[in-house]
Order: sequence, then structure tokens, then C-alpha cells
Amino acid sequence: MLFTLSRVISAFLLPPGIFIVLLAFYAMKEKTRGNTRTAATIGVFAIFIYLFSTPLFSNFVLSPLEPKQLLRIPSDAYCIVVLGGGSSGPVSVEQPSASSSSRLLYAAYLAKKLGLPLYITGGAVYKNSSAESLVMTEYVRNFGIKIYTEDKSKNTWENAKNMAKIIPNNSKIILITSAFHMPRAIWSFKKNGLEVIPAPCDYRIRYDLPLYMIFLPSVTSFESSSIALREYIAYLWYSLRYN
Repeated sequence: MLFTLSRVISAFLLPPGIFIVLLAFYAMKEKTRGNTRTAATIGVFAIFIYLFSTPLFSNFVLSPLEPKQLLRIPSDAYCIVVLGGGSSGPVSVEQPSASSSSRLLYAAYLAKKLGLPLYITGGAVYKNSSAESLVMTEYVRNFGIKIYTEDKSKNTWENAKNMAKIIPNNSKIILITSAFHMPRAIWSFKKNGLEVIPAPCDYRIRYDLPLYMIFLPSVTSFESSSIALREYIAYLWYSLRYN
């Protein structure tokens, strides 16, 4: 009981919960002053932020994106391809981001288990950063697996396009990326002539939460909702730009 209570209290003392509480108080204050329209506007905004920040909403918008099927390895898979997911830290000690680390760990595990070569793709997205694939490669160089890197691509479409230049057309590849990113990645690689066996990781849907916690706002859920929204917009853009 004490644990549950502490979770509820902290959810509304920390952002974004504290902002929701402040907006709710402000809306009530405006209503007492007779500013009904202003109060309603603030109230709607507070409700939107609250919903957007809950696991209930983030799980809902992530669900169509994140594949749930088990990986089925075909006997004729050509290779494993893992997409970069960013890096962190100054250039002198740059490391794979949390997403990149999750992808890389799963990719190295499958490459070692299946005896397949590993293709790591990802360039320098920003001026002062290193190529993601090169940063990632440093962490699996001594794993005893055959590694190829592609360090020019700046987005998912370029990942697919550049990989298609070095992997034979119509080859079956095991594609590893974050689960929320998988639909756009599959679409991009298929458009570039490769057959994809999805191997998602880095899931953001929370399957482990007790019922009450799916109604509590959190920064993590707000971020997950934002990521899902970005993916829907990016998928739409890709379908218009590259179709």
C-alpha cells in the first residue's frame, strides 16, 4: 500500500504530473473568476497533457507499430542488418545510445548464435557527431563475428538504399531495429529490393505495469507517445516522398 501511494504522489509531484496539477488549479481559479472559456481551454490542455503522458495512451499508440510475432529464422538468411539509433557523449568517448545499445546487443547475440555476418548501418547525423555504425562497431569488434559497416546514411531510407548496394538483390536479411521503428524500416528495405525478416528489440510498450500505474503520468510515457507520433508522421512522409 505504501509503495502504491508513493508512486501516485511522485507521479503528480514530478513533471509532467506537476504541470497537470498546476494547470488544473489555474483552470479552477479562472472558473471562479467567471472566465469560463479560458478555464475550459486550460482544462482541455491539461487533460491532453495528462492522457499523452500515461502508459494507457502511449501503449495504445505504440501497439500498431511494435510487432509481436516471434522471430522465425529461415535457413537461407543472407545476413543480419542492424540500424544505428544514435550515440551519446563527447566525440572522444562517444558511445552507442540506449536504443543503439539494445539493437547492437541483440544483433551481436543473433550473429554469434546463427553464424551470420553482421552489417551495421548508420552515418553521422549531426555535424559534431561520429558515424553511428563506427561507434557501434567498436563495441562488438572482438565478439568473433564478421562485421561490415556502412557509415554514410543519415536516415532510415538511406540505411536501406545503401545496404541494397552491398547486399545482393532479393536477399533475405534479418533486420534489427527498435520495435516502434520496425514498420518504417521494413517498408524502406522492401522498397529497395531486400526481403526482410523482422527482429525487433527495444520495446517501449509496458506489459508489466499494474492496472493503477497505466493511469499515472510520467516523462517516459510522454516520450513514448511522442516517439509514436513521430513514427506515424515519418511513415506518412516516406510513403509520399519515396513511393
